[in-house]
Amino acid sequence: MGINKWRFLSFGGGVQTTALLLMDDYDEVIFADTQGEWPETYQYMQKYILPYVREKGIRFAVVDHPVSDSEEMTPTKSLEEFCLWRRMTPSRQNRWCTDRFKIRRIARYIKGAGHNPAIAVMGISWDEAERMHESHSRAYTFEYPLIEKRLTRQDCKQIIMDHGWPVPPKSGCWFCPFQRVDQWKRLYQLHPDLFERARRVEENQQHYPKYVLSGTGLPLSRLASRKFGEGNSKLDSWLDETCETGFCFL
Repeated sequence: MGINKWRFLSFGGGVQTTALLLMDDYDEVIFADTQGEWPETYQYMQKYILPYVREKGIRFAVVDHPVSDSEEMTPTKSLEEFCLWRRMTPSRQNRWCTDRFKIRRIARYIKGAGHNPAIAVMGISWDEAERMHESHSRAYTFEYPLIEKRLTRQDCKQIIMDHGWPVPPKSGCWFCPFQRVDQWKRLYQLHPDLFERARRVEENQQHYPKYVLSGTGLPLSRLASRKFGEGNSKLDSWLDETCETGFCFL
């Protein structure tokens, strides 16, 4: 008979992994914290996720320690600090930020806990099955319950609402280069301090303005002046048009 592998939920704070948390039991839930998630994500976790795992007796691990390798010693803890220190930004091409601040951190945590190899339950839904791939780490293999059950993102929302919770905001860093223009606008209007910090990260990097965070090719300062109107003055009407729940970023 085979030995049951230690099985954990790789928790991202968004719709899919919140639904997975409600659907099954796990040996542990692991959240790799870049310290750059939108404030609404942290608020949702504090109000719903953490009380739930405590009630269920599920260990919830926040992995946020710096990762060092043979090429460099990294004295920074957050992704923002690392970007400023190295004068670089997250990349749409090679996604080094995911590798360094999520994959490597989780792998090191698992090895240190003696659970190598393990099974990582991943929150990729049926409507984004093209994102499914083999694990790049020897510390764990992947499991995709949402794809196996053919559950879409909308199905995940329904699971969460059926549990009596509001739908969580879309997870992701507030200076992620994969954000759409409307998400940058939301950051600018809801969290102008974070938008300013994102601008500082962008303008601090070595190849600015050749490389910028926005997929439009415009630096954030120009994006704001051209696309976002008069600061927060249009916020109320804009929220009425776009928000589906009490949490934005859906």
